[in-house]
Amino acid sequence: MEYLPLSLLRFRRGISCPEFWHENGNAKVLANFTAVFTLMILRARILISLCCLSLGLSQCTVEDCISDASSLVTVEFNYINNSGEQAGIQVTWDSVYALGASKGQLSTNRSRYWTMSLNPLSDTTQFVFATYLTTGGIEADTLSLRYRTLERVVGIECGVEVLFDQLEVFHHTFAEVEVVDSTLLVGTDGDTNIILLLE
Repeated sequence: MEYLPLSLLRFRRGISCPEFWHENGNAKVLANFTAVFTLMILRARILISLCCLSLGLSQCTVEDCISDASSLVTVEFNYINNSGEQAGIQVTWDSVYALGASKGQLSTNRSRYWTMSLNPLSDTTQFVFATYLTTGGIEADTLSLRYRTLERVVGIECGVEVLFDQLEVFHHTFAEVEVVDSTLLVGTDGDTNIILLLE
């Protein structure tokens, strides 16, 4: 068996994989390492593309677009009864609104629980509970809340949600105020966040 000298090794298409020629009897056998190398690169590209595609699709599932964030805060009204204990009371306000909002939450129903929306563009919201007097005046109580907002990307196709936590009262005109739940979540909508004690 005779081999060609090293000087006759050829390189094709700028790829540094030599084609080795040797003679075996009457047949020439070509061991084309360039084709093998190109095939390996193609398989690697396909594998990487499939991995990227699967990661991208896993970010866009319907389950990932479900947000548990809520901007609703629920206020419970209580009073001190004759035995000196807190008890729930149903109250009626002519208007409940947030300062800077375009309109208030109007209600003619008596309710012990009031649910209001916080401003996601600020870290404070001030609510006014107003009663219109027959003399033409307004009697109002205020509740000023401070909180932290966090923006979180839900998924590539889902957008951003705003989380509210560290809820606290920094000003009020009620007899007493107690924050009982400082984080707002969808599963807890309707649960009391703040207890307001009326005189």
